[in-house]
Amino acid sequence: MSIAASVLGCFTAHAELGATQVARELGVAKSTACRMLSALAAFDDRVMADTLAVPRTKHTPFTITDPERLHRVLRAARAAGWVATREEFTRGFSSVAAPVLASGPHGPLPVAAISVVGPTARILDLRRDFIVASVCRAAARVSILIGNCLCSAAPNTS
Repeated sequence: MSIAASVLGCFTAHAELGATQVARELGVAKSTACRMLSALAAFDDRVMADTLAVPRTKHTPFTITDPERLHRVLRAARAAGWVATREEFTRGFSSVAAPVLASGPHGPLPVAAISVVGPTARILDLRRDFIVASVCRAAARVSILIGNCLCSAAPNTS
């Protein structure tokens, strides 16, 4: 709970900071949800450059630390409307995330993300399509509930 309070405090005190800067400031690992937000915000070349410039720690053999590979992953996530990590932070655990979007002055603006983390076999193997569709529906529903209905259907999961 203290990490959550620190994150909220950092965003409150430094509204100009993005998720990448807050994670760096607090020394916390970024999540799949943060990767989703980074992917969607990456339409701005400066944001993409800043995101790719953040040094990454290799938590497992599967952690993406190469900026070129991460760039490809972020572009694919933006196109798909969701992102997954496979055992990048903890062996045996993977995750899926989808964005919560709000209306911005120049189109949809990512304001949060819904993420599900669990054993890899449950998240990305047999039930992958169901998990991805469920996370995307939940994110779309939250977008609607906050009054910003921008996505009426879950993104393509193929």
